[in-house]
Amino acid sequence: MRAVVHDRYGHPEVLRLEEAERPVPADDQVLVRVHATTVNRTDCAIRAAKPFMWRFFGGLLRPKR
Repeated sequence: MRAVVHDRYGHPEVLRLEEAERPVPADDQVLVRVHATTVNRTDCAIRAAKPFMWRFFGGLLRPKR
């Protein structure tokens, strides 16, 4: 499956499209197919780590996931 990922904080240029492994649900879980999604102001702030406090939650030097 395709996924947009980033491994550092910054402007939209840090985003890249990659092939990712399809998740395998456990016996008590379901896998949901997403056709579309949105990006809001909070998503942009987390990607850019602004304000700086976002880094305490998501990784000090680079994003954890």
